[in-house]
Amino acid sequence: MRISQGNFQQIFLLLPALGLKDPRALFVFFSHKVIRAFQPITLLGLLATSALLPAWPFRIFFLLQVLFYLLGLLALATSLGGRLLALPLYFLTGNAAIVLGLVRQIRQGRRPSRLGWEKS
Repeated sequence: MRISQGNFQQIFLLLPALGLKDPRALFVFFSHKVIRAFQPITLLGLLATSALLPAWPFRIFFLLQVLFYLLGLLALATSLGGRLLALPLYFLTGNAAIVLGLVRQIRQGRRPSRLGWEKS
């Protein structure tokens, strides 16, 4: 969460400073920082879109997504482990940390002095 919060702080502080002066720097910043930071929102949109589209390939894709997320929640709720549940659990907790980092950054504001240090 701390790293994600710092990433959002960088986005909010540096994106206006980049402007459109250097398109290469803007592309690198956007592709390496912004897209990764907003990945959970994209994934929710993908889930909703595949649920609403009527064609059967999208329904199968939706069911596979739901199964993947349920496996992650199963691993989180129980002490079951193993390789089958490790990837969905890692994916879910990583994206949850991104969302919580965004929420913390929005609540604390843009000032760098308010970004507190937490022990790992």
